[in-house]
Amino acid sequence: MKILVVNDDGIKAEGISHLVKWAGGIGEVTVVAPKGQQSGKSQSLRIHDSFEIRKVEYPGAKEAWSVDSTPADCVRFAFDILGHFDLVLSGVNWGFNIGDDVAYSGTCGAMLEAAFWGAKGIAFSCSFNSFLSFPESIHRIWDFFQEKKLLEKNDLWNVNVPDTVKGIKITRQGRAYVQDHFIQKEGDLWTQKGYMAYRKGEAKDTDIEAVEELDLVSITPMRCDRTEMDLYLKMKDEGILFQ
Repeated sequence: MKILVVNDDGIKAEGISHLVKWAGGIGEVTVVAPKGQQSGKSQSLRIHDSFEIRKVEYPGAKEAWSVDSTPADCVRFAFDILGHFDLVLSGVNWGFNIGDDVAYSGTCGAMLEAAFWGAKGIAFSCSFNSFLSFPESIHRIWDFFQEKKLLEKNDLWNVNVPDTVKGIKITRQGRAYVQDHFIQKEGDLWTQKGYMAYRKGEAKDTDIEAVEELDLVSITPMRCDRTEMDLYLKMKDEGILFQ
């Protein structure tokens, strides 16, 4: 199996090294990752200027490339120039990608980009505290994927691993509440400070409940199509799609 490994924290980040080390045991690994930090870039592209793409050495990888652009551009370069990959693994992200985080996440953006190129994708994230839970849990998580045939059921998955793992649960995406604020530093310079807040106990069977309250690995099926299908089908049944 040909595996592409990407992230949004940058090619020198700790998390991607854990993912490459494990992935080498299940397939042939190619690393294409951002030159530097690209968190919060979602599935954005850099299309209005040129940028550096440089071949580098990376332990455990057949080949590796450093890309001075977004995680989605890393995936696009890999498929366009290096060939097809069976599986795109994104991460391991420093910090959970749960609830509304998913919409902003470059880690999840790379996973979603895989679908545009006909590949399957899995995004992996841990807490801000430590990556230690990932190498301790990934074999159990992968066994779960295989036993439940998850990649046959859906192409895209978002996995979040808590510090203490008591089990694994298939979840739905929850909702977070953005607590960010714009702060003026000096003159015309501004910065954003804040965090995502999670209201515990509000939503059952969500990724937030699993990792924040139950110490369970959250595995959430994802899709690129953002159509509100329940409403669409209801309106279709009511015969009000046309005028």
